[in-house]
Amino acid sequence: MPLAELSAMSLDGELYPLAEAYASIAEPDTPALRALALHGILGNERIIADRWSAAWVWGALPRPPRVHTFCTRSEARVQHELRLDVAIREVVIDDGEIVPFGRARATSPLRTVLDLARSQEAYSESHYRGVLARLMHEAGLGLEACLAALDSRPLPFTRLARERLRRAQPAVTR
Repeated sequence: MPLAELSAMSLDGELYPLAEAYASIAEPDTPALRALALHGILGNERIIADRWSAAWVWGALPRPPRVHTFCTRSEARVQHELRLDVAIREVVIDDGEIVPFGRARATSPLRTVLDLARSQEAYSESHYRGVLARLMHEAGLGLEACLAALDSRPLPFTRLARERLRRAQPAVTR
């Protein structure tokens, strides 16, 4: 459908924008729908929404990030179009850390928490704390489970991650 028609339908209240796609107002805004909207950006089934994009998929961000973040298995060697609004990295990732949504995939809530907690991206600590707290709460992830997963394999920036996870834990559960 042409963009002009989609925009008109959005203005009429029939559709709502979702990342770079549109969805019917009759369609509930779910992680699966958000993941599929992100899948449309690059259209490659070997690319996995991660970090900030996965946080949006899981409902920890109210809007999709300005730069969509994806990963792919290091052995996949994925070719994609170069875009300024997309960041793709190669990672070592287990099957259990990937959640499929039809053709789309996102990192699991736990993997997303660990990736964001270790992130070196230039966001304020209060932003990290808020996103991590929402993601941990929505996914039912406790601090101990996150710390155990963090310690289960050698990863960079684990000290930073531990500090962020402790600060993100709701005060009631401390």
